Amino acid sequence: HIVTPELKKAGNKLVRFFVAKDEFDVPMYENVMKMYEQVHQLILDKVIVSAYALDARGAAAAISKMAFGNKIGAKILNTVSQEELFEKKYGAFVVETEGVLRFGKKIGVTTKDYKIYAQGKILSIEKLEKLWAETLEPVYPTTGGEENKNYENISYKAESVVSPLVKVPQ
Repeated sequence: HIVTPELKKAGNKLVRFFVAKDEFDVPMYENVMKMYEQVHQLILDKVIVSAYALDARGAAAAISKMAFGNKIGAKILNTVSQEELFEKKYGAFVVETEGVLRFGKKIGVTTKDYKIYAQGKILSIEKLEKLWAETLEPVYPTTGGEENKNYENISYKAESVVSPLVKVPQ
């Protein structure tokens, strides 16, 4: 079973799963595998409805990208620090769930309005999405550049049919 990263509906909980590390900042692989297995089972049981693996930009970027898909916002709990939102946590997840989870850290809830509420600030996700998309616009343009230009229809019809050199008996 596969889940996509887009937030699914308002009122769901956002939960962050961490990768346990030892005193040398090395992942404790036995614990990591246990966490991955638990997350996988929750996906199979349809408890987790969306998920995003964190990268160098942290939970804040993950939640923003999750919000872009279905235009659903998020309210981050006041207990979540700015450092927690932006710290690099490779291997960790932010997940969306309708239920209550026994593990992980609840960091917020999804909202109907297309905004992110965090650290006493209100961010327009529409503006964030525009800024995010603009970085790739020069490479992958989303518009053709010439508005209302009529193009001639082009069609192609093959003049001959190629026959195989060898026929396999059935």
